Amino acid sequence: MYIHKCNKCDIVFYSELSSDHCPMCNNIELKSQLIDKYSYDYIIPFSVTKTDAIDKFNNVFKGKKLIPNSIKNINVEESIKKIYIPCYLYDVSIEGEARYIIDGNDTSRIAHIDYKMVPSIATRLVDEARIDGFDMSKLIPFNPSYLEGSYVIYSDVTSSEGIIKISDDTILSAVDLIGNVNSGEYKEINNDLVIKPINTYLALLPIYMIKTTYKDKNYTYVINGDNCKLLGTLPISYFKIVAWFISLFDLFFIIGLIILLIIKGVMIWKNYW
Repeated sequence: MYIHKCNKCDIVFYSELSSDHCPMCNNIELKSQLIDKYSYDYIIPFSVTKTDAIDKFNNVFKGKKLIPNSIKNINVEESIKKIYIPCYLYDVSIEGEARYIIDGNDTSRIAHIDYKMVPSIATRLVDEARIDGFDMSKLIPFNPSYLEGSYVIYSDVTSSEGIIKISDDTILSAVDLIGNVNSGEYKEINNDLVIKPINTYLALLPIYMIKTTYKDKNYTYVINGDNCKLLGTLPISYFKIVAWFISLFDLFFIIGLIILLIIKGVMIWKNYW
């Protein structure tokens, strides 16, 4: 396996080839180095085939008449990339002091909640909002044999940055649970909850990525390699919108003309009789 850095977009990735092209911008000017080991702990292997991902992408455009033809007609077979993206998994402990009313008494107690394998995407390449629905029960110990035919994006987010990203949501979840920790009426948190990482693991998650350009704007489509969910923004052809309104106007004009002719025909028929 080789590690590459793109001289154009600075993406760092792994691939099986000593000479390759960047999966993000197709640049072939890369700095490359042979490596013999990995630092990953877990992986979710691809359960969605490349054929299934292509069919999913093509089916998105069916019946959507306002999508530009240049987007509909892209060669998906050549454009699609099979990619593993890095993800931190955190075992964390959350502690804080909570106030309860128990048997009529105002009581403060320490609340403690543990979370296992909380995920946080470890690359800025993909918007975390675009990565949805991975089944973390499918995580298995990392084996490099699963990387065959795939790109692997190198982590550009530190583990400390990753823990910051998950802190707010995890603490909010803990606040909801704390009310049920002790019997009695939960009132409030007396001080800020503290999140403490216990263990940190690095995993790889499967995605397919398709990148295209329309009117000098880049469009990226991500297909989850675990559940085949597709996320991305569909461009709209303004030329087709105008053509659609024109055709709609023509249709109403023709319908109106037919109605007018029918009315005039009825009047002539009445006058004749």
